[in-house]
Amino acid sequence: MSDNEQKLSWFAKIKSGLKSTTSKFGKQITSIFTAKKIDNESLEDLETLLISSDIGTEISFSITEGLRKKKFDGDNVSEEVRNYIYEKLESLMSNSEKTLEFKTSPSVIIMCGVNGNGKTTTSAKLAKIYQNQGLKVLVVACDTFRAAAVEQIKSWCNKLNVDIYIGKENQDPASVAFEAAEKVKAENYDLLIIDTAGRLQNKLNLMDELSKIARVVDKVLPNVPTENIIVIDGTTGQNAIKQVASFKEYIKISGIIVTKLDGTAKGGIVISITDQFKLPIIAIGVGEKEDDLVFFNKESFLKAIIYGSE
Repeated sequence: MSDNEQKLSWFAKIKSGLKSTTSKFGKQITSIFTAKKIDNESLEDLETLLISSDIGTEISFSITEGLRKKKFDGDNVSEEVRNYIYEKLESLMSNSEKTLEFKTSPSVIIMCGVNGNGKTTTSAKLAKIYQNQGLKVLVVACDTFRAAAVEQIKSWCNKLNVDIYIGKENQDPASVAFEAAEKVKAENYDLLIIDTAGRLQNKLNLMDELSKIARVVDKVLPNVPTENIIVIDGTTGQNAIKQVASFKEYIKISGIIVTKLDGTAKGGIVISITDQFKLPIIAIGVGEKEDDLVFFNKESFLKAIIYGSE
């Protein structure tokens, strides 16, 4: 597949998955500016729309203030407004993409995030993506105190024909990770994906557990490239920002995956998070199917939510 064909494929997938956001956003911009020129009332309506889409108060204010100072000479005001919003957000998200290319073998991905965000399902889907790229991938289930979590990732890995390592029930998560790392080393795996626990009730214990997992893996696989990826639920809006901030206090996050964007009209959370934390978006989840996890493409994402068409 050529780069252009891949871009079109990304766009089609993102547009389809983000139909809740694209429908709301596009239609309401047209509604706001079809019958009105740019005035205080229309700008207030636009600011309300932007904030309600979880784009964030500061960004929304900046956009509307910029529009207030800008002169529009064309007949299609709503299109000019869209173009202006696209340019502002495209500039704002200049460092929002990150491609994970594992050229060193083995490499490690540590998946973190709270329960219910789709972390376990995403771990399996991510493994399948890299397996399809020719890597030998092992997933390890380190949420050992939740039987349902182990069964979930086991089911997904079996469904996707991805190798998985499971320890004993209630086994220390770090010891399971240690054993999985030894398997990676002994059997020449290219990539280890670690699905961790997602409890936030006791943050210190959880963060200690994440640190311990990283330490024991490093003992077996010293100095290998490691990515700490946090998975957030796009439907939780501003609460997702609090989650990133909480994890960021204790571990060095290298990227974000936003799930469940097909189930929300608030896709702007992606923009808000990249602006606030200056962290890249690795991928977004736009459905339940195995191929509904797509690597993030800023241009396709912005075109989908602002224009709704290529």
